[in-house]
Amino acid sequence: FASTYSAIAQSQPAPASTPYVDRLIAVSSLDAANDSDTFPADTNGWPRSMRIAMQWAQTRNDALATKNASVTLRAAIDTINFGTISLDGQISPYSRSTGFDSGSPSNLGESALGNLTLTQLRMPLARGWSMNNTLGILTPTQTSIAQRQDRVGLPSRSVQGGTTEFKSPDGTAAVASVGRLGQLEGYPAAGFRATGGTYAHVGGQASHGTPQGMHTLAVNVANASGSAQQTNGTTNMTNGTSLFAAHRLEEKNFSVQSNIVGTKSDGASAKTLAGYWIDATLDQQRGTHSGGIFSLAKELNFAGAPMNNDVRGAYYRYGYRTLRLVTDVNAEVLQPVSGDGVTGTYLSANARYQISRSFSTGGGAAVRKFNGNGWQTFAYMQGDNALGTGRAQVDIGETTNGERSQSLALDQTLNDFIGLRLSMSLTLQRVYAAAVQRQTLGVSLAGSYDLTDNITIDTNLQSRTSLSGIRDDALYSTANIAWRFNRNWSLAASANIGRGRYESGSLFDALDPLAPPKITSTRPAQRAFFLTLRYENQAGRMSFPLGGNSAGGAGNIQGVVFLDANANGIADAKELGAANVVVLLDGRFSTRTDTQGRYAFPFVAAGIHTLSVVTDNLPLPWTMRNDGNVQVEVSARQLHYVDLAAVKLK
Repeated sequence: FASTYSAIAQSQPAPASTPYVDRLIAVSSLDAANDSDTFPADTNGWPRSMRIAMQWAQTRNDALATKNASVTLRAAIDTINFGTISLDGQISPYSRSTGFDSGSPSNLGESALGNLTLTQLRMPLARGWSMNNTLGILTPTQTSIAQRQDRVGLPSRSVQGGTTEFKSPDGTAAVASVGRLGQLEGYPAAGFRATGGTYAHVGGQASHGTPQGMHTLAVNVANASGSAQQTNGTTNMTNGTSLFAAHRLEEKNFSVQSNIVGTKSDGASAKTLAGYWIDATLDQQRGTHSGGIFSLAKELNFAGAPMNNDVRGAYYRYGYRTLRLVTDVNAEVLQPVSGDGVTGTYLSANARYQISRSFSTGGGAAVRKFNGNGWQTFAYMQGDNALGTGRAQVDIGETTNGERSQSLALDQTLNDFIGLRLSMSLTLQRVYAAAVQRQTLGVSLAGSYDLTDNITIDTNLQSRTSLSGIRDDALYSTANIAWRFNRNWSLAASANIGRGRYESGSLFDALDPLAPPKITSTRPAQRAFFLTLRYENQAGRMSFPLGGNSAGGAGNIQGVVFLDANANGIADAKELGAANVVVLLDGRFSTRTDTQGRYAFPFVAAGIHTLSVVTDNLPLPWTMRNDGNVQVEVSARQLHYVDLAAVKLK
């Protein structure tokens, strides 16, 4: 056999002497901005972008009809010596409202709305220091360890003014903010409504030591002056000065942080309030022990913003992690600072087990015996199927006010399939309260579909229909179609309707003695139509943080920052987006989420990039694990969807 094979081999022609060379498409031939040579990319100068949206809106409810014209501007430039500078602006030069009294229209006049925010990030200074500045609508910047809280957190405020921050590589920092207190109102054009009073805040933080033993000390002083405001039934005392101080020790696998808050209110009912809490964490190979003590005086606030108050106690938490099993156990002993001093308890536990790569199950329970009794238990299954990822969850419980609830939720997320992205939720709930029963069916839908390369449809639906008992219907629905008819220009039309009662928080939140109170709001029946003409342009040669140069190609990143109520890491249709939150690309280039929590980074250089979230504007008790840091690999001419999940402080 060997001799026969040798003869055959000798009879074959000799191989060519020229070695094989791969034939690859040259990277330089990829146009980063457009596949067509008709609109070549402008690679001169610093990387910069601009988006201008001109919108006409008509809204109508039972009492009011409004016509509104607005212009929205988003511009950014990435410089070497001054960092990234961005401008977010919105103005409504025309807004006309008509009221309806007994069916007769009455002219309520014309008004103008607007807001403007200028942000500069990571301007390099000497010795590795950097500076961040914001002027406009903002949340006052706090020192970093003021934001690192395990069980008790400082509240945030909305301010129209300015804030500045100086930071060094070792963690030393100085911050200052000043402005008017208020809140954004209006849609689609939002204006800042001052609620009365001013706000000023200064803070500093210093670190020393080594990674084996780092000490950090922070001090923040805030003052709010003005009249008290009523919000959702809660009076916010806006007169007063507050001091927050904290010390943090970090070693290799151990950390402890001590915190104290003192507030002195002004006026006829002047009083001094105080609170303190200590948190400690010990990380082991698979388990994490954490615990602490806290004492929060009645009516405690930070510069007028309410905090958890009138409670003292201690907690212990243990978390165990393996590749398949995740468990958390929490035990708390509680006592009112005021009142008869009756001691109570709060216990909670949950577990998740990854049966296979595509299927997991879990559940949990919570029991409260403090200022009212309550309990809850839940169980779920989650796994991949032919359509995408599905989840089924059952919740049963009783709140501290005696309301019993039973619910079944089914969630299904479709994989990105031929341009279709879709998430659906069904929730069947039965509630018993004061011998009265009501049963509702909730339907949620969120999705988008690419009809062509330049036409996209987006839709969002959240509804609740009463099946029996007391009527408790609600509906919010929006549909949008966008047509990109030019490299820089697009046209979009959208319509929405809404009505009914909505609540923030879940049954677990109602049981948690340190969770913010549940907020219930009722929307008037409303119909709206919007027509938007948008201009977008990007130019310049990409440098850090967008990385690379135009020859390497570029793609887009977009997604949503959402409140992950069931902690499954998936943006389910019924979960809300987080509005007005800053998202960073590679820690430097920034954008803000819209009213539905959506964000976008157009024209990102191909390669690996890091997304992160500034948590200041997230509503309590929500935060991001590891600041929401997520790595994404961008490919030339591709659109990448990256959703960022906010989780609850426990």
